[in-house]
Amino acid sequence: EEASKAAIEGLSKTAKKDRAGKLRSKVKVFARMQKMFTTLKDESELILKLKGMAPDGKIPRGLLLEGRPAIKDA
Repeated sequence: EEASKAAIEGLSKTAKKDRAGKLRSKVKVFARMQKMFTTLKDESELILKLKGMAPDGKIPRGLLLEGRPAIKDA
């Protein structure tokens, strides 16, 4: 009986760690998206100019995450 209790507790600890890891990952993704949308909102005019200069009409990958300095240097 004690062995089964220990096994259940072991499973619950790993399950808790997995859930915490997944939640942490979701929070990180949300923070990245929030940063991208904030940059997009704040630098919309500059981004439109960059899109106009690009041959395919797209800004480079990762530019929104790098923020204002990267957009000005691009």
